Amino acid sequence: MSTHRNFYELAEEVADLRRQVVRLVGLIQEPPDKDRSIEGFCRRQNISKSFFYKLKEQGKAPRVAHVGARRIVTPEAERDWVRDREREGEVATTSRASLTAPSGSPAPLTAPSGRAVAGVRSAAGGGATR
Repeated sequence: MSTHRNFYELAEEVADLRRQVVRLVGLIQEPPDKDRSIEGFCRRQNISKSFFYKLKEQGKAPRVAHVGARRIVTPEAERDWVRDREREGEVATTSRASLTAPSGSPAPLTAPSGRAVAGVRSAAGGGATR
């Protein structure tokens, strides 16, 4: 009889292991965040909902799909939005780089009259210009 008991215990352990494997495979195959709502998008991108709507007013929010009464941000729209923001960052970096003098030091600050602004120190830590 102990053989039958061991067999049933082993069968229960195998069944339990199978359930665990099915659960783990499901976790691996699921996307990490299935929430495609605007709130879910804001959480993934670490922005507030109010900032999302500011972006929307500026025409810089991701595309939103209307599914019934719900509004969702598709993975493709989110990916495109991230790429657009990265491109904006690259353009801003390039623009800032063009504001420096050719030698790599910042251009001197000048007034509309063309004279140097008093009290502005050079990047090298020199004295104030007058």
